[in-house]
Amino acid sequence: MLYELKLRVTKAWLGDIRRGQDKIRKFQRGHTEDILAFDLPRLQWTLQEACEALHLHHIDIKTIRMEEGLKSPCLISYRRRYTHRKKQQEEFFEAIREGTVLTMQVLVTQPLPNSTSHGKPPTLKELEQIFSFVGSMLGLSPWGGHFGYGRFDIIHLNEI
Repeated sequence: MLYELKLRVTKAWLGDIRRGQDKIRKFQRGHTEDILAFDLPRLQWTLQEACEALHLHHIDIKTIRMEEGLKSPCLISYRRRYTHRKKQQEEFFEAIREGTVLTMQVLVTQPLPNSTSHGKPPTLKELEQIFSFVGSMLGLSPWGGHFGYGRFDIIHLNEI
């Protein structure tokens, strides 16, 4: 099944890559400069953590496939201020601002033939639960998910 996931960013979604002498952390790019690439192993970990927390142990997360990236929305420069060793610090990030609406496609497949996993693909309701949990608790920002970055609310998840 192919789904359209539309979400609203509720906490800035920050990039994490430093390139050369750049002092700003940027998003990893896909096959073209206007595509922001997902860290697919991190994404799989995030989905697995959501399934574990929601007691959806019967789901094979390998059946949930995201696009490799998303078309770059309007990006901003985000300044993160923090204290380290009693000194005020700041760092700059390329970011997707709060309130930005993103649309991406999610493909749910059947388990691979001859798979050792006995899991099943998620239903639409379970997929919505998983992404809701990710949006409220884990986020999808490649940098600083544990600081609350990359959080989102689902606007809709519809079968295409």
